[in-house]
Amino acid sequence: MASDRSPIVVWFRRDLRLDDHPALRHAAESGRPIVPLVVLDARLASSPSIGARRRERYGAAVVALDRDLRRIGGRLIVRRGDPRAVVPAFVAEVGADALYATRDVTPYAVGRDEAIGSVTPIHLFNGGLIVEPETTGHVQVFTPFYRRWGAIAWGEPLRAPTRLHVPDGVVSEDLPPSPPMGGPEALVRLRTFARHGSARYESDRHRLDLDGTSGLSADLHFGTLSARRAVTKVESVAFARQLAWRDWAHHLAWYDRNASSIRADGTEPEVRWRTDGDGVDAWREGRTGYPTVDAAMRQLLATGTMHNRARMIVGSFLTKDLLVDWRVGEAHFLRHLVDADVANNRLGWRWVAGVGPDAAPFVRVLNPSLQGERFDPAGTWTRCWVPEVAHLSAATIHRPWLAASG
Repeated sequence: MASDRSPIVVWFRRDLRLDDHPALRHAAESGRPIVPLVVLDARLASSPSIGARRRERYGAAVVALDRDLRRIGGRLIVRRGDPRAVVPAFVAEVGADALYATRDVTPYAVGRDEAIGSVTPIHLFNGGLIVEPETTGHVQVFTPFYRRWGAIAWGEPLRAPTRLHVPDGVVSEDLPPSPPMGGPEALVRLRTFARHGSARYESDRHRLDLDGTSGLSADLHFGTLSARRAVTKVESVAFARQLAWRDWAHHLAWYDRNASSIRADGTEPEVRWRTDGDGVDAWREGRTGYPTVDAAMRQLLATGTMHNRARMIVGSFLTKDLLVDWRVGEAHFLRHLVDADVANNRLGWRWVAGVGPDAAPFVRVLNPSLQGERFDPAGTWTRCWVPEVAHLSAATIHRPWLAASG
């Protein structure tokens, strides 16, 4: 039986915020001491699939979380190592009889939590998704999933606690050396988008040359912003549909732990995928000779960001034109994108490659020149990243060979 004064450990993972945090809110309402914990996972810190920019953004969110906790009387306890060993030892160290965390349905997180739960009971709260996988069931086509998703009551977002009590004497390791950027900053971006960008989202979100997206993908990935807060704040059906797609990606990750290249109809394109060669290197480095592809890949390497439309264009080019295995692209994106999310990234690549659930047909190829003309008609964005073609007119910038032959 829990003691009224025994502490509750709230373990923060991909939920680095105070706002709309069911695990933290439940712990705060208990009236018991709370020990906020973050474990800098040694496996992830050394993984070659995680680039420096994603590590830096995560570090900034951790530092911001400590700042925000201190504003309400708490502080963040930092430990480093393998969570499977660190977390149970920490719970015993502080004399806690309860461990709270936000559920994460991606394969690594599920295995990690199961391992910890076999040693120390862990109470997992919903809060990473808007709708949990069991609520919709295993749906492999997006449209019926979206109908089910939209019919479910999401509930109101929870306010952040106003006061926490953290026991004295709990030792913390050093925070990452990063400037803070976390929950409050994410809420400012959300409010700005809701007021000034959401009305144009449907018409502008595919444009490469306009600031037409929400800019919230990294906040959603690291959990500095809750998806439920976002969907209830922004009045846009198109934006809600994108958040539903995010939920669907995570539901598929939950149900299809070993997702292969099999489509929902049980078939698989008969493609002899390539995995290396000069074309792959040219694609990675942004020197294919197709300005739209090269601009997107250079922006990725320089900033860690890429527009969703550009992700479809470069994905189609890699898999449909170069016939390179989609997993090569998946790994490259995981390494370089700041907002790289295992579930979203995998579904995106399987979709564009024509494999997996509800995928685009393999014969559907996105022509990079036509895509550039449609979504960067004046060539403004392309000129920023491909200076070799900056002198060309809007009529030829997406087909530079025409200027050369003319």
